[in-house]
Amino acid sequence: AEVLGTPVATKPHADPRLAAEHALVRARYHFWQTEYGAAIAVLDEVGTVPADTRVRLAAAGARAAIAVGDAARARRCVAAAREHAHDAAGQARAWCAAGFVQLSLGDVEAAAASLHAGLAAARSAREPQRALRGQLLLAECERRCGRPAAAQARLARVRRVEAEWLPAILRVRAELLETLLGAPGIDDEHARRVAESRALPALVCYATDRRQAVEPGGPLDIGAATIVSVLQTCHAAADEESALTDVCVRVRRYLVAAAVSIHVHVRGVVRAIAASGARVGGESAVPVPATCQSAALGVHQGPSSLNVPIRYAGAVVGALAVRWPVPRPPAPVGTRDWLAMVGAAVAPLVGMHVSRLERPPARAAEALVGRSAPMETLRRAVCAAAAAPFPVLVEGESGSGKELVARAIHRLGPRRDKPFGALNCAALPDDLVESELFGHARGAFTGAVGERAGVFEDAHGGTLFLDEVGELSLRAQAKLLRVCQEGEVRRLGDTAVRRVDVRLVCATNRDLRQEAAAGRFRHDLLYRLDIVRIAIPPLRERGEDVTLLADHFWQEMAAKVGKRAVLAAATREALARYAWPGNVRELQNALASLAVRAPNRGIVGPEMLPVQFVGGKAAPVRTLGDARRGFEREFVRATLARAGGRPSRAAAELGVTRQGLTKLIARLDIRA
Repeated sequence: AEVLGTPVATKPHADPRLAAEHALVRARYHFWQTEYGAAIAVLDEVGTVPADTRVRLAAAGARAAIAVGDAARARRCVAAAREHAHDAAGQARAWCAAGFVQLSLGDVEAAAASLHAGLAAARSAREPQRALRGQLLLAECERRCGRPAAAQARLARVRRVEAEWLPAILRVRAELLETLLGAPGIDDEHARRVAESRALPALVCYATDRRQAVEPGGPLDIGAATIVSVLQTCHAAADEESALTDVCVRVRRYLVAAAVSIHVHVRGVVRAIAASGARVGGESAVPVPATCQSAALGVHQGPSSLNVPIRYAGAVVGALAVRWPVPRPPAPVGTRDWLAMVGAAVAPLVGMHVSRLERPPARAAEALVGRSAPMETLRRAVCAAAAAPFPVLVEGESGSGKELVARAIHRLGPRRDKPFGALNCAALPDDLVESELFGHARGAFTGAVGERAGVFEDAHGGTLFLDEVGELSLRAQAKLLRVCQEGEVRRLGDTAVRRVDVRLVCATNRDLRQEAAAGRFRHDLLYRLDIVRIAIPPLRERGEDVTLLADHFWQEMAAKVGKRAVLAAATREALARYAWPGNVRELQNALASLAVRAPNRGIVGPEMLPVQFVGGKAAPVRTLGDARRGFEREFVRATLARAGGRPSRAAAELGVTRQGLTKLIARLDIRA
């Protein structure tokens, strides 16, 4: 359009053929800009040209004459085209132009005869696009004659053509014809108004000369019916994305547009949350509206696009954008108002979607504190696991932060807006594990006074974290294996099977491969759970993270007790020298205890730490018995920390009975 508007574009060419081709391009440009008078004027300026070019000029003149309502001129152009058509290609163009004019003037029978002759000539000339144009016009003739089945059959022939090969204007014509065939309440006058409102003057031929009144709000008011269907879609929506996509499909079908999309502006980025349409002209069918470049989305109108703002709760939350495949004049007021009503209908759904997108993105660094190389490797593993839909097995010592890793995987994954469930398998007796996992029906066992859903049903659509999965009995493992394989659960004492969609994240401080080799864990369940494995390094292997974690936990604990004291550098160094057999949990509890003993203000020195954290501050070792006693005390304390304070597990690890462990704790004076 910019090139054709320059003075160079209007400069006559010395070669008559090239001058005629240039004039034809300019006439088509004015035609699609609805400047029909200018198109006719350009065609009238053409002098003597070859016969084949004269046919094309005459066909273009016939369309422009129909657009301005000059029937006599249109007939003269058709006669000139038929006179100069000496080959099959020219005859196909001339007969199709004649059918176009006759159909526009309401002579359906003559139009059908001309179009059949044009189809035969197009096949002889091997011009498939000309044949497709003729098929569309013949389909309209069938529709005018009250034969919708025959029209649908011809339209199906056009639809069988690949969408990428079919020109955009033919796709638009086919969609409009589908709309007319699918809505028997639309009369020809409404069809004329639809064609004109879409700035497709070549489609005006789809309407006859009849003038039938259309009462506002009556059965022919298809715009109102579409608004009602949009409202029903929004009210009955199962989720925002599918409902908004359905609305875009309805709007695109009603406006016969190339693409319809709903855009939002979130955190400085414009994104399309719903769209309908294919690629047109090599560009994206869902263009970013110019007004979406800023936070304030407003009304924007271009030569081939129109978008209106979507307002919700007093603010602009998005824009409804429509694009046509050809340049078009400014849309009539009714179209913009109609789009504004559609925007008001979808505003609540768009507002909810924007509020969810505006939540700060969850990052693993928020919970997984540390800057050491093992922590960087752990973060990368968490991000990779979050993007995958497979089960995750988290391995690590007690207190190393396995649940934090599971929550980070959930927050970073696509299920972040769905439930997150957690269950400690080691804290449940064998007779309650099945009820907790899968739920129970009323009367399934003594005390089951009502039905109850299990953690799998509670976490449907989200993530389920099973801590200490190695503690499950073999019977419970078999039940868990069926859920992993079939994706369905059956409550205890019930016969109904329920489908569940849950991503499993399991954690253990044991080596499940050794447990499976010893027969304490099922091999087939291990293969199901051990798809993505993440190993958490113990705190003693990342000593440089201790001071960072200490500062993080100290700020949290000091804020809880309302104190403003700070840790001294010597205190942080003393904490960094400790081995931390209880890992991050032990560090967190130590700082919580220190926050209680610390003053309200000032500096917390190393003298306030327990004796085991401060090297050189402990009582001097005088005898071999004192050294043995100190070693045993630290060894038992570390075992208890790894066992999470559970005496039975610590006793089994130490090789003593539980009663013997109690006596050992009393003899070594080990306190919590």
